[in-house]
Amino acid sequence: MIKQILTVIIISIIISTGCKKSTSFTTGATVTSLNCSSATFSGTFTNGTIAGIDPINMTIDSNILITIPYTGGNGANYSAISISSTGVTGLTATASTGSVNNGDGNLVLTVNGVPTNFGNANFLLNFGGQSCTVSAKVNKKEQAAAILDCANATKTGRIKMGENAVNIPLKIPYYSGNGGQYKAINISSYGIDGLTATASAGSIVEGSGYLNLLINGTPEPSNFEVAYFGLIFGGQECTFYVGVEKSSSPTNPCLSNVTSVVNVTSPTTGKIWMDRNLGALRAATSSTDEASFGDLYQWGRSSDGHQCRTSATTTTISSIDKPVNNEFILVQYSPWNWRSPQNINLWQGLNSTNNPCPSGYRLPTATEFDAEQLSWGVNNSAFAFASPLKLPVAGYRDGRDGSIIDVGNVGCYWSSSVSGLSYSSDLLYFNSINAKIDDIPRAYGLSVRCIKD
Repeated sequence: MIKQILTVIIISIIISTGCKKSTSFTTGATVTSLNCSSATFSGTFTNGTIAGIDPINMTIDSNILITIPYTGGNGANYSAISISSTGVTGLTATASTGSVNNGDGNLVLTVNGVPTNFGNANFLLNFGGQSCTVSAKVNKKEQAAAILDCANATKTGRIKMGENAVNIPLKIPYYSGNGGQYKAINISSYGIDGLTATASAGSIVEGSGYLNLLINGTPEPSNFEVAYFGLIFGGQECTFYVGVEKSSSPTNPCLSNVTSVVNVTSPTTGKIWMDRNLGALRAATSSTDEASFGDLYQWGRSSDGHQCRTSATTTTISSIDKPVNNEFILVQYSPWNWRSPQNINLWQGLNSTNNPCPSGYRLPTATEFDAEQLSWGVNNSAFAFASPLKLPVAGYRDGRDGSIIDVGNVGCYWSSSVSGLSYSSDLLYFNSINAKIDDIPRAYGLSVRCIKD
């Protein structure tokens, strides 16, 4: 009886053992070569930021994957992989158990963690009898910072009023870049509406480079021929503007160049001024530097084209604040104004109707000009140029016949102030022997130097 029981037990064990399916996982994967130098990454790494998160917009992307090619796989299984980064620490590359191909294939690792610095994060991989190191670049997290050089902003292509502008390139040089990143840029124009300046998110280089923008849109009808854009980038503010051609007439020559907004601070008054006249190609290099002369505005008028030194003239007086044409209006009788009835509020302050200055700037008052003049030491054109404002002798345009007078001899700069006389406004006047605050009829064309509000 006992023998029968033992025989049954032994048979049962044999049957049980023979019918049970094996659950073991044999790891014997081998490869002929492992090519870490050809590894590709599905995303980028940024110090102090979780792998897989956009550091600028703080949006979650998919996990960052490293794909490493291999050759000569034997089709066998491999164990789970976990590799901690060296160099830049804080990252871990992992892969679940799997098997290699018979032949060539790719090993895919998933990276998680937070890089502790910027530089190279290195992953030493021992796999299939081969070893190599994958290096991943870790970018700086900081926001882009640079010094913008708006004075040398350049546009390629023409923009016409009422016509669709498509991807017109404009580039702004910068210096002292920190290699940081910036968000996508989208700026709407003003002065002339309907345009946008855009750039995709990216990063600047360390040192010098260019911020590249694209201008798109259809400029809306306007008496202006300039579209302004206000840019805040890399810790700097930049206002640039581009000429917009009227579709019925060729581009006015004085609007083909962008007047750059570059600040200069008066050490005496503490006031911040533009370093050049409106319409000037650059800040003055001498008192008689023609490239620094700029345009000549009739008092109270906007940048509608009349200010160009070569603009046509007309004797038709305007009855509205914004004349219907871009011509210099000649006046040969009292009250010596291009507008009838007169309006003495056209240049009063930052938000005045026809303020020709860039955003954030306005015409200075006579008092503000007088404070600068008193700091010159000697009241003449030489000291006007030697001052922080570097004022050149740009001449003026006669309001009676449109002739350009005293270029290279006198400087005449409009203020926003209205004089005691009903037909004139105050100006800063200087020549080789004198400088003073004076007044002149508003039909005359004078230089404009803008002050920050």
